[in-house]
Amino acid sequence: NAYSPNVLMWDDAKAAYFTAMGWDPTTTKPLEATLDKLNLPTVKHQLYGN
Repeated sequence: NAYSPNVLMWDDAKAAYFTAMGWDPTTTKPLEATLDKLNLPTVKHQLYGN
């Protein structure tokens, strides 16, 4: 494994943070449901086209 345990722990923590905040940890974009909850239809349309 080329990564140290600290890097792997950081990756897990970062993914957990994104998930907790309502963002996709893979794409790093806010989820559509999060944008709906925040009443940001223009941002949702720009990111997702809906």
